[in-house]
Amino acid sequence: MVDSVISIRIPDFHSWHSPCLNQTLPHSSLSSRIQSFFLDLNISQAKGFGFFVPHILSLSQNNSNAQSPRSSDQILIFAQPLVLDMARACLNHQPLRILLNAEALIGLGAGLTPSGDDFLGGMLFALKILRTSYPALSFADFEIPIDSYRSRTHLISFTLLNDLKDGHAIAPLHSILNGLLSGESPENISPFVSQLTQVGHSTGWDLLAGLLTGMLVTYQSNDFISSFQAIQHLEA
Repeated sequence: MVDSVISIRIPDFHSWHSPCLNQTLPHSSLSSRIQSFFLDLNISQAKGFGFFVPHILSLSQNNSNAQSPRSSDQILIFAQPLVLDMARACLNHQPLRILLNAEALIGLGAGLTPSGDDFLGGMLFALKILRTSYPALSFADFEIPIDSYRSRTHLISFTLLNDLKDGHAIAPLHSILNGLLSGESPENISPFVSQLTQVGHSTGWDLLAGLLTGMLVTYQSNDFISSFQAIQHLEA
């Protein structure tokens, strides 16, 4: 119990607000930008689900000959097919398939915020910002409900996951995604990656892998192209 007479004063306190996204790149240029940015990242020190970033990128390049990542970590071994199938679901615009994988990932891993939760959070954050930034595109079906996960993980982890789903994240994650969507140079974005990946034991890496996975919905599958062409026709 803390003595009621104890008080803590924090001088020069300022409320933090997430950075505004004032402009966005055309959707048609996003996939190449995402690909080039993540391919240039130094992932030699990747932890947790950050281990899967290279193979997620290989899937997005439709590289069927890519070698699957290998690890002796039992959590990563279990998570690998789920994470990679999640990436395929985003690429192929299959929200129901995303839900099936999410069911198996929630609560997976050790610590206050398990890797599975952080990965899902990064993905849901990306999907929320994309829906907000590109309202004319067919991202509405990717609003994934998470209320049923409340009893499947820690309360703190669920609370953070819910915040991410609603588009509220730690500052470096906002800066990375906003930078990618607004066309900032890789040199300007990279310091935020360094900040993010220092969060927790593997939390930052898990969030980053989830962010990349969620952004794969911007890759133009046949269904996505048809949907966008229909929108353009109606607006013409």
